[in-house]
Amino acid sequence: MFSLDERKLIDDEFSLLRSNYLNTAYFGPLPKRTQEVLRKSIMRAADPSFYDFEDWINLPDTARIKISNLLGCNKENIFHSSSTGDVVHTVSQALKKKHVISVINEEYPSNVLPWFFQNKLENHTLNIIPNSEIIDVSYLEKNLPKETSILNISHVSFKSGRKINLIEIGKFLKERNILFFVDSTQALGGISISKEELSYVDLLSCSTYKWMLCPYGYAFGYLSNNLLDEMKTNTTNWLNSCKFIEKRSLIDYTEEISEAAVKYDRGQSPNILLMHALVSSFSLFEELTLKKIETYNQQLMSHFHENFDAKNFSLEVPKENLANIISLKSNSNDLDERVTSLKANNIDVSIREGSLRISFHFFNTFDQVNILLKNL
Repeated sequence: MFSLDERKLIDDEFSLLRSNYLNTAYFGPLPKRTQEVLRKSIMRAADPSFYDFEDWINLPDTARIKISNLLGCNKENIFHSSSTGDVVHTVSQALKKKHVISVINEEYPSNVLPWFFQNKLENHTLNIIPNSEIIDVSYLEKNLPKETSILNISHVSFKSGRKINLIEIGKFLKERNILFFVDSTQALGGISISKEELSYVDLLSCSTYKWMLCPYGYAFGYLSNNLLDEMKTNTTNWLNSCKFIEKRSLIDYTEEISEAAVKYDRGQSPNILLMHALVSSFSLFEELTLKKIETYNQQLMSHFHENFDAKNFSLEVPKENLANIISLKSNSNDLDERVTSLKANNIDVSIREGSLRISFHFFNTFDQVNILLKNL
């Protein structure tokens, strides 16, 4: 549980929320500190007089360090992008050899459509394998095609809330020399990722506008050293030039670019307004720690499960396979009416693929969970 001072801090940071907001899997609200940073950044952009170059050009590296600290990895393994789909697309184009990619049916489009495109161009081959309530080693032994060389999957499913075991699946894939691509958009921030878990992942992609409570339009990619060796660079921009990185020289032209993941940064990576906001939101996770946030979120989940009356709804996935998202199937085919009723009682949730999706985050309270339970 959070201390009284931490709870006071959290309540203040999210004091502008007007609803019982149980919808972080849709959009994460911006903390008050990030709102203030954005206001200051807008004012600075309105008057850029005497705006020192070093005041903004280092922002991507500052954010890179924040991300690497949260993950417990080297900053050289992080690159900046705009969406999970762009992260996957960048990697798909940079792979040195043709791969056979497997994705699970009903996976989020960002992890599928880039491979559709590559499959159409015959650069890579795509397999879509059957979905299941539980994705574990026994499932993969039965369903994963033998020719697979990359598995692309969400750590937590946007649709069902199903969580996979990164270590068990990672070991299984490593034994078979299969690259492990993981979308952490619906996980990181709501739950933590340990160094051991990350050690089995080759690509970790994350759009940060949900559980990381950042503005829309930013994502990062983590590339393992193993995957970096499997990739080639086919594009660049002036910020990734070795001469610029080393000497801040703009006209000392060179073909040399960074050997780290930074060479895959999107163009104009300093994106001043966005980067200031990212650094601000990340600081809240540093203060509270991901592990403490995960523990609290799990307490909210447990409270829901212990008091949930299943006569009107049923879980789409067994509760032991859930992390921070609950997906409920209506037992009476009146889902739209029930969501309308929830909204009338100031409860904000989502409908996804015919299910009611609820997502608890650390700014939510046990009282809010009780209000939800009563209305369900």
